Amino acid sequence: MPSVIYAPNDNQIMDALIKSDILKCQERKNLLLVFTDYNLENLLTSTLEKSRIPYESLKTRNDYNTIKSAQKKSKIVIGYIDFAGGLEFDNVYIVGFDTGRVPPVDTSMSVDFFTHIWYRKIYVAFTRAKKRLLIYSNITHGEHPFLSEALKMKLVEKKDL
Repeated sequence: MPSVIYAPNDNQIMDALIKSDILKCQERKNLLLVFTDYNLENLLTSTLEKSRIPYESLKTRNDYNTIKSAQKKSKIVIGYIDFAGGLEFDNVYIVGFDTGRVPPVDTSMSVDFFTHIWYRKIYVAFTRAKKRLLIYSNITHGEHPFLSEALKMKLVEKKDL
């Protein structure tokens, strides 16, 4: 069953991520870390580098060369949510599924249309996981309505930090 971990800030999300058992050498070669905001990318990469956890970044959608290289070297694959489509991993961690980031604020489109686009992105990211899906959410601005509803319907389970 997919799980959600709530944290009061992005730094605690990174701490929880680093403490995760899945980052151990054997299991990380089939792990995709999806970030929902480019501001999170910098925090994520610096956290991985400080912890000496090797990774490779997806550059585009269907970036199979990066995936092959990462798996050969037992590296984690990280990528922006738009690059997750068409890929499959045993384990997918989504970082930054929170109010204000999903969907981000964009006044150039209708709110309903933009929300629809983002829920399609989330659906694609969720369905990349073959075995385990873990969602990290910053609850500073409140629980995301999508996650709240999923918890109520028992579609995801809440994990403690």
